Amino acid sequence: MMSLDRFAELVGAYGASPARWPAAERAAAVALMKASAAARRLAEDADRLDRLLDSPETAPATRVLQERLLATFAGRGRVRATISFAGYAPARWLPAGALACSLLLGIAMGTQVPRLAELDDDALAQNAASNVITASAGDGDIWLGGVE
Repeated sequence: MMSLDRFAELVGAYGASPARWPAAERAAAVALMKASAAARRLAEDADRLDRLLDSPETAPATRVLQERLLATFAGRGRVRATISFAGYAPARWLPAGALACSLLLGIAMGTQVPRLAELDDDALAQNAASNVITASAGDGDIWLGGVE
C-alpha cells in the first residue's frame, strides 16, 4: 500500500492523471485514491493545477489596454540607446580598441612565452636551427627538422 506522502509526491511531480504516473506505482496510487479522502483532495488540487497549466497562457489584450499602451509611448519620440564614454560612441572606438588590445596581447605573449617555458637564447637558437624547412632537390618533398 502506498503512503499518503508518496502519493503527494507522485501527484506533485506527475499531475493528477494516472496515465502520467509511473507504471510500477500506478495501481497502488489509484487504490489509495479510491480509499482515502485526503488522497482524493490531493488529486483534485493537482487536477486544478493541471487545468490551469493547460489553459492558454494569456488572454488577448483588450482594445482599451492597447490604446493605453500606445498612448504611453506616443509622446516620447524616438529614443537612441547609445552609451558614450567621454563623448565617444562605442561604434567609433570599439574596433580600434579591440585591435590595439589584440596587438598588445600578441606582443606580450611573444616576449614572455620563451621566459615562461624556461628557454634561454641558446635553446631558442638550437630549436630554430632544428626546425629549418628544407626541400629535397629531387621529388619536391618537404622535410621538417633538418636534412635527410
